[in-house]
Amino acid sequence: MKEQENNEIIDSKNISTRYGVIAGVSISIILLLFQLAGSDFEPVLKISAMIPLAVCIALAFNKIKSLGKSVFPSGVSTGLKLSLIAAISVLIFNLILFLISKDLSFSKYAIIPETGANFLTVSVILLFEIFVFGGVMSFILMQSMKRSSKTR
Repeated sequence: MKEQENNEIIDSKNISTRYGVIAGVSISIILLLFQLAGSDFEPVLKISAMIPLAVCIALAFNKIKSLGKSVFPSGVSTGLKLSLIAAISVLIFNLILFLISKDLSFSKYAIIPETGANFLTVSVILLFEIFVFGGVMSFILMQSMKRSSKTR
């Protein structure tokens, strides 16, 4: 049983893996565009970069619902796995950018990743930020889907 749970996270046919990678790449592209435009310290823009994560979580929940599964029990694990995979995708993208040019890698809270330590700090902040935001969005979307299914 434990083996099946471990394979479930990295299975490419898994809903959370597919949508997590899509969300992670989308967030990375948006953050890169902000970085290139020089507006990488704007808090509102950084939060708006999480919109693809919310959209992917909603799409994953709709997919679960269309498969006939209950959204609430499986939604918690799907949302958290999706958020974790999105965060890891962003970190991999950021690492590639850091290795290409330190100027391209993402900055956070006035921490410019000029050194490896600053890069790790920004990466950990991004990891937790994406994971927590995804968990909160999962819970909000599950509540709204649960409420909408009761009204029908």
